[in-house]
Amino acid sequence: MAGSDDARSSEGPSGAEAQGEAWKTAFGDAYLDLYATEFSESLDRTQVGDILELLDIGAGARLLDAGCGQGRHLRQFLARGLEATGLDFSGDMLRAARRSGLPETSLVQGDIRRPPFPDESFDVVASLYTAFGFFDDPAQDLTALTAFRRSLRPGGWLILETIHAGAAARSWPADKAYPLGPSITVRERNRLDWELDWETGTLDQVVTVEGPDAAPRVFATRLRIYSRQRLTELLDAAGFVDIACMEGLRTDPDAAPSFGPLRPTSSRIACIGRRPVHADA
Repeated sequence: MAGSDDARSSEGPSGAEAQGEAWKTAFGDAYLDLYATEFSESLDRTQVGDILELLDIGAGARLLDAGCGQGRHLRQFLARGLEATGLDFSGDMLRAARRSGLPETSLVQGDIRRPPFPDESFDVVASLYTAFGFFDDPAQDLTALTAFRRSLRPGGWLILETIHAGAAARSWPADKAYPLGPSITVRERNRLDWELDWETGTLDQVVTVEGPDAAPRVFATRLRIYSRQRLTELLDAAGFVDIACMEGLRTDPDAAPSFGPLRPTSSRIACIGRRPVHADA
């Protein structure tokens, strides 16, 4: 793409439409409807299996699913015998998790910047499927990563999986409409702003889910999208060591395994980091 300032913005919703800590109210029924067709128990099981193999962890490990949403990965971690806890700010998403049968004792409402657990409570912290980057203030992303490190025992691992600031993100369409089933239409309005070096972008997204029998429902967020370089810098600043970034989770159970080499065209990125073995602040 061209290097002018104009080329680094996509027409879409005005900033005000997705500002104001929109993440606090965005994740509810509209989100669940919008992404329901992307989720399946088979895919969730496959993704969790990939994570456990990557980090070499198994039954009995203490895991925090930070931003667990409706609990689709949490369910699979529990099924594999992990002592897994899901943390999410959204009461709507946690209610959906409970309706699906997840135990109350495994679900906690709270802010990932201030996990309501003692330090060194977990062997693994997992932030999956773009649960990171929604704070209006970019400094709060580092605050969250630092909180993740404190939550880990010395030697414990973080895995952070999200959208990659690569070619796919840079070409995100400003407007998009598509059917969701036989009677529902989804309309997206997107605006992307990039830093001059293309290492970080901000996506303002307003998604409207329209059906014949109810008023339109709106899902509006602001998301910060990072490159390998920026995520590596953030993890380092948060005190992690042994940092590595790779391609993110596969989106099809029959596709090549997750965590292959990261390419400029990769749409998703996963980074891992370890809390130093020697106790730190």
